[in-house]
Amino acid sequence: MALTYSSYASFDEVEAAYNNITPLRGTQNVGKDLRPIGDRARKYERIVKLSPTCYVLQDGWNYGDDLAPAYGMYEAGKFKGRDDQFMIEYAPIVWRKHRDKSETVTLRNGTGPSNHNGRYQFLYRHTPKGMWFRNRNGRHFIQVSGSGYHPRADSTEYYLAKQMKVPVEVYEDAKKRGGKWTKWMQKREQSPALTFKNLGDGDWEYVSGGKEIPKPPRTIVNKTLKARLKPHIEEFRSWALTVTPMLPMNDIDFVQRMRKETLEHIKEHYNSNTYGFWNLERGMAVRPEMCRNILKDSEHPLRVHLAYAIFSDWDEDYTRTQGLAFFNRKINKLCKLTETTKG
Repeated sequence: MALTYSSYASFDEVEAAYNNITPLRGTQNVGKDLRPIGDRARKYERIVKLSPTCYVLQDGWNYGDDLAPAYGMYEAGKFKGRDDQFMIEYAPIVWRKHRDKSETVTLRNGTGPSNHNGRYQFLYRHTPKGMWFRNRNGRHFIQVSGSGYHPRADSTEYYLAKQMKVPVEVYEDAKKRGGKWTKWMQKREQSPALTFKNLGDGDWEYVSGGKEIPKPPRTIVNKTLKARLKPHIEEFRSWALTVTPMLPMNDIDFVQRMRKETLEHIKEHYNSNTYGFWNLERGMAVRPEMCRNILKDSEHPLRVHLAYAIFSDWDEDYTRTQGLAFFNRKINKLCKLTETTKG
């Protein structure tokens, strides 16, 4: 199935494209008026005429799609009584012509906090002329330049947040079921979709929608706890830097013994499971209290094991500053001396 592209510059172009597409035939498509935007095998990617003044570019598999609904909308009757507004609320691209003859286009990201690769790809391939969908380290933007097919250096980018609003039936069903995987769902939400007014020839004016770019999470050190451990940390670091070069760090028998003895100690003293023991550092990191006890006890039986967990990926070419930073990060992680908070 071929991936196709479009760059409609006006409402009239969208309308003309719709009129020029022959609806899909066949017994499965009777009465559906399915008009694929490109490859006819990808019939879920289509142009939908909701009215003479509103067309939707649909990518399928979203809550507002009656042909290819998202999970949770498969049950019979979920679309009964739905109006066109329902499709508009979840579609990736909506073209409108208003009474004053002006034209607007609305672009929407996927619904939910997970990745929506199909939606990203669709927006990348079908944004209007003068717009571009951009992925900036996992955050998504609509770039508007007003120069047709090539973005200008002074072009503006508008943050396209993911949508958290779901149909009321899905929301209520999720709350009945419970579970952390549906806590993000909302019945109402300030519109994260972006709407632009068409000024002609690939030039656009922002109208409404969107959210502020979220601040990145911050890592905060528990200064009180770290201060209490500071003398033990410094003593362990000095000891480990002396001992570690003498350990057979790359010997498989030694590595397996480190894991086996650590596991036996945890089973005996913590009555815990074996999760994470393909990687000793990961296995220890989920038991910060144990790691703190190792730091404070110079005779602890897992003293060498903690040193191995920290220095197993040590780079001998580190400068003193880099080495101290490396050790500090490992200790913070293993002893859980930091917390990550929302920005």
